[in-house]
Amino acid sequence: MTLSHCWGLKRSLVLEKSTSSALQNGIPVKELPKTFREVVQLTQQLGIYYIWIDALCIFQDWDEDWRIEAATMSEVYSNSFLNIAASTAEDDQGGIFSLRDTFPLTPFKTEVDLHMNDCDSEEQSAFKGSYILCVPDVFEHLTSAAPLYRRAWAFQERILAPRTVHFTPEQMFWECAENKASEVHPVRIPSLRSPRSSCVKALAICSIGKKIEFWQDLVEEYSRGKLTVSSDKLIALSGVAREFHLTQGWRSEDYHAGLWAPNLELQLMWRCWPPGRRSPDYRAPSWSWAAVDGNIFAKGGLDEVECLLAIEEAHTVPVADPFGAVKPGCFIRVTAYISAVIVPPNVASDDFRFIYAPGFSERTATPQCCIIDWDDDSVPPKVKISARRVILMASHWLILAYARRLKRRLRGLVLIGSEDQSGEYVRVGYFESLYGINDVRRSLLSASQASKLEEEYYEAYDATTGKYTIKII
Repeated sequence: MTLSHCWGLKRSLVLEKSTSSALQNGIPVKELPKTFREVVQLTQQLGIYYIWIDALCIFQDWDEDWRIEAATMSEVYSNSFLNIAASTAEDDQGGIFSLRDTFPLTPFKTEVDLHMNDCDSEEQSAFKGSYILCVPDVFEHLTSAAPLYRRAWAFQERILAPRTVHFTPEQMFWECAENKASEVHPVRIPSLRSPRSSCVKALAICSIGKKIEFWQDLVEEYSRGKLTVSSDKLIALSGVAREFHLTQGWRSEDYHAGLWAPNLELQLMWRCWPPGRRSPDYRAPSWSWAAVDGNIFAKGGLDEVECLLAIEEAHTVPVADPFGAVKPGCFIRVTAYISAVIVPPNVASDDFRFIYAPGFSERTATPQCCIIDWDDDSVPPKVKISARRVILMASHWLILAYARRLKRRLRGLVLIGSEDQSGEYVRVGYFESLYGINDVRRSLLSASQASKLEEEYYEAYDATTGKYTIKII
């Protein structure tokens, strides 16, 4: 068995070099922190002989042991007989058991006999009968509000475990690959949302598109969690990435700092809203969502796009584990339509979501030509005063049904030139053109042939297609 729990600010008992001998010799259960003590009691009652608790199984003051054990998380949790989630305990003294009033959990039954003037008797009889009232999506409310699920590390523990029991002050919840249930709803929890399996293995028979959509769902949910140590961003998801690699048959070389080689072009189109914060220390390349702390929106409609770019090369430099942390030197080399842009001088930094494409005059251009979602809330002022190159890179046409007609919206990335070499860029945002605005589209897709950019903007240029090859770090 395994335990998912919050560490909290005060750690009563952890494995360190100074406590190693005492833990190996054995300590009385009554001396364990409350959460650990109650979990041990539960384990014994279930007839299980072993439980894995990270605080007691990984040296917390020995970096080498921590790195080795962090790389084995997929094996530990995916092979757990049962994962116990101390969902609402703030620390290791919170426990999993609590005194409670079960009356609020009792389903409320009501009789309905409607009389509506604008309905015939047959329609009215369709609503007549006994109904049980319940709170919909109660499990989703739990996983979004409980302290444990605000912890990013707990996310992969929940995803990897084949079955988990969530302990809360109100009731227990069951979660496995096939079902979610509770004490109130022992068969299945009713939900207004479409059910989604949390089991990575279930994807084996799915298309590549569905697999990537599933991964993007995971990225979005994971990004809502918090990390005490910022550099753990990729490490805390490495177990899920490794399980993806093993079950889908993809190579470890196909994993690029939180993105996968299949459909990599589409995965680059993540956005962070509201703007997040980039780590001051290198954690991931700018084109990876892992470089930003904030709410990531990773999906963009895999079946409703027309790709406009090609990735010529993707290179990442792992620290050790190919699914864990990376070092500087990661890059992608892309061939795409690009266009230099004009930042309006009269736009205040707090309204800095609009950019003009070249050839626009301030007299005729409108700020609706292109809307930007900045990755970092400190980016706009820097872009405004920067003398470096700022470009838009077209990525995809997004096909939308609007007013019974198909509309196409252009989307792509906002890049700023690096200070080191020509044709090298850093991602700073995501853009979309709006309905009915064609200026940005024309500028991006035809400006290349109309007026070739200066050589400092690119590594290579194809005069036939009008596309440029650039490097994003």
